[in-house]
Amino acid sequence: MSYSRCSRSACWVEKCWRVSSDPLRVHASFRLQTRTDEGKILKKVAGRAWISEGDHEVIRIEAKLLENFGLGGGILVRLNKGATITFQRRKVNDEIWLPAEAHFTVTGRLLMLKGVCVDVTGEFTDYRKFTVETNVIIRR
Repeated sequence: MSYSRCSRSACWVEKCWRVSSDPLRVHASFRLQTRTDEGKILKKVAGRAWISEGDHEVIRIEAKLLENFGLGGGILVRLNKGATITFQRRKVNDEIWLPAEAHFTVTGRLLMLKGVCVDVTGEFTDYRKFTVETNVIIRR
């Protein structure tokens, strides 16, 4: 794992730290075993994250699948090498970090039959601040 400090322009909003990670590489004689599906896929992912220096909040995450990955022995789902995920947050009303954009690019197969090619971008906008008054009455 490596990290470096980014300038304001590199972080889109403010000063931040960039953290990069490659999958855990170990000697071939040592068999790294995982117990969960999440652990299995993380062994095949490299990524970067940008963290706000002032708020210590994650601003952006980029991840890329470096090898093919399958669930259920590749019978249920198979994701092809090169799948990418990008998730970005922004500070709203100078108070809270909320999702701004998510982008997924994935190719693979479902149930060994259906080929899938997905390129989806979701944008999160029009956040509004609400105020609510609450009265609590305790009766005995």
